[in-house]
Amino acid sequence: MDEKEKKEYELAVLVKNEGDLAPVVTLVRQHNGEILTEPRAKKLALAYEIKKNKEAIFAYCTFRAETSDAKNLERDLNTKAEVMRSLIIASPPPPESRGRRPAEAPGAHRALRPGNFRRKAGRAEAAFKRSAREKDRRDLAITALRRRR
Repeated sequence: MDEKEKKEYELAVLVKNEGDLAPVVTLVRQHNGEILTEPRAKKLALAYEIKKNKEAIFAYCTFRAETSDAKNLERDLNTKAEVMRSLIIASPPPPESRGRRPAEAPGAHRALRPGNFRRKAGRAEAAFKRSAREKDRRDLAITALRRRR
């Protein structure tokens, strides 16, 4: 397929241990995904238990794939036993593709600071935690409804 049809995505996953990251990377490649940044892993103490685990490995990476492949990847990640939670979001286009030159882009003087990656990863981590909380709330609501029947 054309490179122009591929979009850039950010992938955030929670896995049980560091060895479970390799199958996730393999799964991205099986779905015709081109990994742009290797996954960065960090061990987290979870605020609440997820699938009877109190700790997990949080990994974050960017990849390029077609929209249909990204949707199929998300579906397959949800069915994988090693993956506790996953989130795929489309990366925003770089400032220069919005019709501005890089020098005119807002915040261009901050783009090369080393802390910017941590902030970006922190935003993805926060979005990931929000989606996990929403999923857990839905699960609790469904369980409560089933008990009432």
